[in-house]
Amino acid sequence: MTTPAGWYPDPDGSGGQRYFDGHAWTDQRAPGPPRSSAPSGKVIAGIVAGVVVLLVVGAAAVVMTLRTDVGDTTVTHTEASAPTSAVAQDEDSAEAPTLGGQAYDIGTPVRDGGFEFVVTGIERAPAVADPEFPELQKAADGEYVLVNMTVTNVGTEPQSFFVSYNTLSDGETEYRADDEAWIYLGNTLADLNPGDSIDTAVVFDVPVGTEPQSIELHGGPRSDGVTVEL
Repeated sequence: MTTPAGWYPDPDGSGGQRYFDGHAWTDQRAPGPPRSSAPSGKVIAGIVAGVVVLLVVGAAAVVMTLRTDVGDTTVTHTEASAPTSAVAQDEDSAEAPTLGGQAYDIGTPVRDGGFEFVVTGIERAPAVADPEFPELQKAADGEYVLVNMTVTNVGTEPQSFFVSYNTLSDGETEYRADDEAWIYLGNTLADLNPGDSIDTAVVFDVPVGTEPQSIELHGGPRSDGVTVEL
């Protein structure tokens, strides 16, 4: 059987191609096809983890009984108080400040939906990335505004904190939190036991040059919310 003329892998092992005229190899050579650059195992793991967390966030908006394990590296644990202290804590939660037409300043503890929030400052960034997977980044359509805060469970039952319910305002437009960007920062869902707290940043994708005036914080999808001036 005669081999038809055409381009074939170069028999010299160089990885390129060489033209066979149907009788013998010619001097015509061409480079081989470029090798694809497959993502690293860490990148794939980060993408898979991000997709899983997004699915859980969507389900949690409907079913608020979600329970997940908490890592010691992301949650500050506080020793449980005696039953009498828990009763007093419930009374404090009932009297916690809500939106009510009043705004609070950065650094002031505010409460909503069984959580206490302390906003510590804001940052801007063109993109966000997980420190453990720096090659896995998400760029903003405009620019990111990151509102840093400490969130504490001041209720009597474990609760999950979600950034989805928070909004940022520049006085004219409201922007919803970017769940995917929050995950790219390395955040994961975590149940907070009573007294536990986390340091996190709620991320918003806003037009470049936007001057944020306030953030409305929510402990749940149906809570009243509380406003902090930025």
